[in-house]
Amino acid sequence: LSQTTFSKYIFDEIENILRTKLENIETADTLCGHTRKTQQAAVSSLRGSDAAVVIGGRGSSNSWRLFEACEKTGKPAVFIESADELDVRKLAGFSRITVCAGASTPPEHIDTVLAKIRNQFGK
Repeated sequence: LSQTTFSKYIFDEIENILRTKLENIETADTLCGHTRKTQQAAVSSLRGSDAAVVIGGRGSSNSWRLFEACEKTGKPAVFIESADELDVRKLAGFSRITVCAGASTPPEHIDTVLAKIRNQFGK
């Protein structure tokens, strides 16, 4: 069993390792459908992007799992709680940036991050 916000990618890795070491193992994927879709969408978006900005609360398991899924792609990723924490200079040189957020991130936080990026790069 797994926590509902656990990373699908890590869950699959652990399951595969256990299956090679144990003969009789049963697993139950109890990951939240919305969490899984958000992680998959972020990873899919990153295929066409250069970097990721993940917005979420420091205490949010969901947001951290989303960040981990982005990091796992090998692309640069930053985790922030608000636009105040985003150093847009570190995004210079990237032509496409994926911005994603944990489930409990207030919409206004997302909007201010997007506005900050657009103001800096004019897109």
